[in-house]
Amino acid sequence: MMQNTKLLDKQILFIAISSIFIFVSPVVAQDNKNEDRAGLTCQQMLSLGKKTWEEYFYKVTGDSSLAGTDRAYVTYAECHRERNNRRLAAFPNSTRQRINTYRNLYQKYRHSHIGLTGAYVGGGTMFGHASARTSTLDEELVETLINLYSESKSSNNSVKKGIERKIKIMRNKISQINPNIPKNRRDFVSAEYIPYGVSSYADLESSLNSLSAMLLKENSKVGLAVLNFIDKANNIFSISR
Repeated sequence: MMQNTKLLDKQILFIAISSIFIFVSPVVAQDNKNEDRAGLTCQQMLSLGKKTWEEYFYKVTGDSSLAGTDRAYVTYAECHRERNNRRLAAFPNSTRQRINTYRNLYQKYRHSHIGLTGAYVGGGTMFGHASARTSTLDEELVETLINLYSESKSSNNSVKKGIERKIKIMRNKISQINPNIPKNRRDFVSAEYIPYGVSSYADLESSLNSLSAMLLKENSKVGLAVLNFIDKANNIFSISR
């Protein structure tokens, strides 16, 4: 019973660390908004770009800690989301919903990949930091999609076939890190993290399946763009098999 309690405590701690930067209380976010933006408007912040904003944040707040860096990136992503949402409002409802679905599925994929990697190595705060600092990718994808959906939707069969091939390669790559495979389970640093690895993999596979179904019906430019961002998520951390 004591062992099960310790296992549950570790899983809860790991999940909390990984997700605290993604799901922020609106009240807390509002209270910290001015401080986190270091006196800048969202427009001013976004005009700096991520790296310059990070350096500016350090200089103004004096906080270059790991948690401070997380705050800087999450704040940047929140401002980017606000700008994207204003632009999305100009699209038809069906297009807006489609882009939002891509946003949500991609966030789930990115978060699950980080969680699975963390489970294999026994957890650690570095994965929470990674979740925070790569939250900017979600909105970079959305901005890319907004720009592409604003263009003509020309496509061609050769590119479509290329998308199908890339999806197949990704499915194969993901299947190789499946913690349900007995030999992969032996690669976990601690067996206590296997349940979280299994649940993370289920979310990873589910989000990839949903994204794939959308991409096979998609404008080729949009399809290639989404696949490129999936590659970025895969390369945040790599799990070699």
